[in-house]
Amino acid sequence: LTAPASAERKAMEQGPIRITAEETESKETGRYVEARGNVHVDYELDTGDTIHSISKFARYDQKEEFGELWGNPKAVWKRKDATQPDTALSAEKISLRVKGSELFASGNVEAVQSGRTLKAQEIRYYGVERKMVAETGRPAFFVQEPEHRVQISAENIVGWMDQREIQFRRKVKGSV
Repeated sequence: LTAPASAERKAMEQGPIRITAEETESKETGRYVEARGNVHVDYELDTGDTIHSISKFARYDQKEEFGELWGNPKAVWKRKDATQPDTALSAEKISLRVKGSELFASGNVEAVQSGRTLKAQEIRYYGVERKMVAETGRPAFFVQEPEHRVQISAENIVGWMDQREIQFRRKVKGSV
């Protein structure tokens, strides 16, 4: 195990990100960090939302305000507005641009929010617009609630988080 020196640790604890792991490597006085083994990362986004995640590997570039998680990452997006539900996310890789609160998840992506699930090979989230887009492979949207089951797939699925609105475009199939 390696641990950053105290000055490097303080640099890592400043700004929009917190990383803990079995092993970390810090460069440029904590401005670039790589982590391996039981990685926990907390991101504070421009919007005031936070993302809490676990993975096997992570890296963060403070100058670019860009982070990546891989190795079976799982994340929970907690909204600043407590009336908005959390979103659980799993994928093969998750990339995040802190400024602008943009997220890109790829590889068997599953986003779950309040009994609703969006599955796709790639999902992009645009924080300023509060918009989620799934369009790679055959994205599918599911609702699993008592007395209410929905399964819809399309070539393109766009959801607006605050309005709780979703659009299905091109070759839509499903059951309601």
